[in-house]
Formats: sequence, C-alpha cells, structure tokens
Amino acid sequence: MQKSKPARLWLPRCTRKPTAEVVDAWISLLRTERTLIDKVEERLKRAGLPPLDWYHVLNEVDRAPKSRLRQAQVRSAPSSPSTPCAAWSTGSSVTG
Repeated sequence: MQKSKPARLWLPRCTRKPTAEVVDAWISLLRTERTLIDKVEERLKRAGLPPLDWYHVLNEVDRAPKSRLRQAQVRSAPSSPSTPCAAWSTGSSVTG
C-alpha cells in the first residue's frame, strides 16, 4: 500500500520583481487603510462605542446559531480579527 503524499498548498510563483510603481501603489494603499482605520477608531471612541475589532466578534456571535459561540470558535472564525480582543471573554452571548 502506498503512502499518500501530504496535501500541498498551492501558491502562485512570482516570476519577476514588481515595478516601483506597483510597490508604491501597495504602500499607498496600506497607508490609506491605516489612516481610515485610525479615523474610524477615533470616531467610535468619541461616540463612546466599542473599538472596531469588537464588531468582528459581535458579527460572528450574531451569525452563530442562537447567537452563542465558545471563545475558541470566535478566534477561529474567518472574519474575526487577528489580534486578541477583550470582547471574546466578555458579554453574555460568548460562552467559555
């Protein structure tokens, strides 16, 4: 019996170095994203609302059956933030 080979993750090959214009465009995009996120965070704070990352968690809880998730389920959800969030361990709908 042959051993099966492990699945390989397919990634496209970069065949050439990106042009300076492409690099500049990406840098500009990332800076713009950061600026917009900072502005949204500041407005949420001034309005007395939770930080933006909390909304990712709240969205996952809302989409879950009976609006209940375990902490580990929120962390592994596709749209949850990549950084730890205090909301994961607070609130009556998130169970631990």
